[in-house]
Amino acid sequence: MARWIHYPEKDLRTALHMLAQVLDNASAWPADRAAVMHAMGWYAGKIGATYGAFGSLLAYGLLSEQEHKRYGVSEVGTSLLGMRPENPRHRAFIEQAAWTPPLFRQLRDSYGPHPQDFALVRDDLSRLGVEESRVGAVARAFLLTSAFVDEGEKVCFP
Repeated sequence: MARWIHYPEKDLRTALHMLAQVLDNASAWPADRAAVMHAMGWYAGKIGATYGAFGSLLAYGLLSEQEHKRYGVSEVGTSLLGMRPENPRHRAFIEQAAWTPPLFRQLRDSYGPHPQDFALVRDDLSRLGVEESRVGAVARAFLLTSAFVDEGEKVCFP
C-alpha cells in the first residue's frame, strides 16, 4: 500500500466535501484515480496535493478499491453524504471514518477524545516516522478531524 494512504493530509470534514464534489462531477463508477482526481478539480501539475487529497479519501474509507486501480464510493461515504444528522447511525459513521486511518486511531488512543496541542501532535508524528514535509498537514488534519467528531452530530452534508 502506498505511503500516502496512511497519512490523511485533509481533515474529515474537508474530505467529505471533496467526496460530494467527486459524486457531482464523476461520470462513471468505478473510476480510476485520474478520473476521481479530475472530478475533485485537481489536474496534472499539482501532484503532491492531488495525492494528498485522493489519499485522504481512501484513508478515511470514503472511497474503496472495487476493481484493480478503480475506485468507488464506500458504504460509509455514501451514508455520510446522504444521512441526516438526526439519524442515530450518523455519529457512528463519522467516528468510523475519522478513526479508520491507523495513525489517527493510534493518536486518539494516546491523547483521548479532545487533543488540543498542535506542537505535541506534530512532535509525536515526527517521532512516529511521518515524513517531515507532511507532519504539519497531518497534525492539522488530525486535530480538525477530532474537533469534527466532537460536533459530528450537528453536521449535515448535501
